[in-house]
Amino acid sequence: MKKYAFSIAALTVALLVPLTALAQPGGGAMQPLMKSQILIAVNRAELSIEQLQSLQGIVQSTVDAQAAIAQAQATLQTFLINWTGSQEDFEVALEAERQKVQDAVAALHTLKVQNTETIKDSLTASQFDALERVLRGVMGSEQNNAPAGRGGPGGGNGPNNNDNRGPDGNNRGPNGPDRGRINQRGAGGFGGNLEVLLEVLTEKIEAIG
Repeated sequence: MKKYAFSIAALTVALLVPLTALAQPGGGAMQPLMKSQILIAVNRAELSIEQLQSLQGIVQSTVDAQAAIAQAQATLQTFLINWTGSQEDFEVALEAERQKVQDAVAALHTLKVQNTETIKDSLTASQFDALERVLRGVMGSEQNNAPAGRGGPGGGNGPNNNDNRGPDGNNRGPNGPDRGRINQRGAGGFGGNLEVLLEVLTEKIEAIG
């Protein structure tokens, strides 16, 4: 009986640790930004009320997606602790519970890719420069790791450079003419504290409104 309990405990660690790492940008530990640092970055970006509201929605949806992963992981752990059935039934039930966690992780990944596109379309290049470190926690790592240079998503010399222009004709966001150096930085570094960022955005919207 003790041997069976140990196996479940070991399996819990093996399952949860890699999935938790997947849920974090860059797959590693992140250093949180202080509220004052986030406020400085937001003020330097000179965001409009519409841009603040857009970012607020992005951060809130990302926080919710991360909470869904945490809930799925907690449900999996509870399942493992409470299981008393046969090994054959266990494998079937385990796969179903693992799939819930994997689906939640995939949903967060998809959301971050969408967030990157939204941010690219709504911020100017200078605004993105000011907010890049703050926004890494809501952006897809593929964008940050994109190769620079001609034709690449991070380059400004490709034939489709005009696709990076917003409705006003200005070059915008991570794919602007000087985005190569930003993309080469990777997804590591400061991941930020999304709850604090959400608090800052909410307070700024209330102050401006």
